[in-house]
Amino acid sequence: MWAEFKEKTFETAFVGELRLLTKVIYAPDQCDEALLGFDASAFAPWELLPPILPYMRYRRWSRLVGISSDEIREFGEELNSRLPKFRLNLFVQFKRPEFLTRSSASEWSYWERKYFRYTVGEQQQQLLRKIVDVGAGRAAAVYAVPAFYKSDELFTHQLNDAIIDNTNILNAALLSGHSKCTFVEAGNFGVGHSDPEEIRSPSLREIVQSREGTEELPFTQQVKSTADLIKAILEDDDEGRNTLELARQALLDRDFSDEYPRAEGTWFDAIITMIAFSSAFGVRVCALG
Repeated sequence: MWAEFKEKTFETAFVGELRLLTKVIYAPDQCDEALLGFDASAFAPWELLPPILPYMRYRRWSRLVGISSDEIREFGEELNSRLPKFRLNLFVQFKRPEFLTRSSASEWSYWERKYFRYTVGEQQQQLLRKIVDVGAGRAAAVYAVPAFYKSDELFTHQLNDAIIDNTNILNAALLSGHSKCTFVEAGNFGVGHSDPEEIRSPSLREIVQSREGTEELPFTQQVKSTADLIKAILEDDDEGRNTLELARQALLDRDFSDEYPRAEGTWFDAIITMIAFSSAFGVRVCALG
């Protein structure tokens, strides 16, 4: 049987709880207000957030509205002065698990008890592996899969800030060469298939703590470096680059993308790339301080 709740519901709960592991988190999402999507723990100055994109033209002959390039820069400087600095990008691939309860299940012979299973897509796996390789210590990529399947369990864990403690989290790089992964409980242990291979990953807390040795970056520099990382991992992937660009255009919408150059190359443009990447490839990007 499949988990009763949707993948997005679990993702929202998981990202919300990440705030307990770090002093600041920035995890933009296309559904977030004003496309900026600060988590509450980032204590961002909401009074500064414009409700519209910079200089967007909604109709062919309408006037340009929004903030100028200089204002984008000044706004970024204000954010830098108010936010803690950032050290790590955490790329999270969330999976909705299948809960297997019968001895006829494909991997039952390994566990000989009820277990969870999820699929590891080859294209997505290659992307996650590139993130780790190109990120050079400033990026980590993990699979995060609930070790429960009932909606009541999800909401109970969410109320108790126990989502992460009840999640199976594996370093994505360790699952290269496998098409499926199984596990029986929360933590950092699973088995890759089809040829069974035991996978023991650093815990999420250990991954987050690893950021302590990396350089601190102000907010605007962090999001720009993240956008550069995304572009670098897609450098040799024509199809992936095209998908990312289509996702960006979908965010900018209809007939006003020609007016966007004032924001190109800025931290705001980098956020658009981060949101587009998450939307296009189903991988959540979280900047951690």
